[in-house]
Amino acid sequence: RVVLFGGADQDLGGGVGAGVYGDTWSFDGTDWTQLAPATSPPARSAAAMAFDSADSALVIFGGFGGNLAALADTWSFDGTTWTEQQPATSPPGRMASVMSYESSLGALVLFGGLDNSTATGTKADTWTYDGTTWLEQDPAVSPTARDRAAMAPTVGGAVVLFGGYAGSEPDAADTWTFAPAPKVTSPGGATVPAPAGNVALASVPPASLAPSLLSVLGAPL
Repeated sequence: RVVLFGGADQDLGGGVGAGVYGDTWSFDGTDWTQLAPATSPPARSAAAMAFDSADSALVIFGGFGGNLAALADTWSFDGTTWTEQQPATSPPGRMASVMSYESSLGALVLFGGLDNSTATGTKADTWTYDGTTWLEQDPAVSPTARDRAAMAPTVGGAVVLFGGYAGSEPDAADTWTFAPAPKVTSPGGATVPAPAGNVALASVPPASLAPSLLSVLGAPL
């Protein structure tokens, strides 16, 4: 099933930060059902969320709270209720970061995002979460600072990042993999997606009728 949490409806009025949701929904392939967990994260939009296969839990980090603050909390969802985690270390607060599970590490990978409370704003840091705590990585090479990129796992287990918004710079159109050493991946052929932020990206198993993420990118990751 698919789980949805939070978001914002700017059409509700009240200015920036108004209309931020804290509800949890489940989609079974046919119908949406609003869930009623005993505990839930505070309302937010632009959070990072991914499934942690090692712990069989959905994890959400950060986001943009209704008070306009960039959040830095970590929550997990076991299908019934949300539980706030208490990691010894955590990434600084941010919104619009990307996160995905990397199977060879057995951990979630988080990259970038935007902290509207600092002068530098857009981030270029990489963090992993093993279900207990966050660890900042120090890769030899890394994507440039950006938010609103897209990230998803490949069939081979690595994670792939595409695009994003780099503040005053044009939207990015580069492709990176983290497995766990990040590298620039040059998709085969002359055609790549246009520069973009707020991109949607997902992997499709090879047995599916649709092409897998590998064939979409045209590179053996």
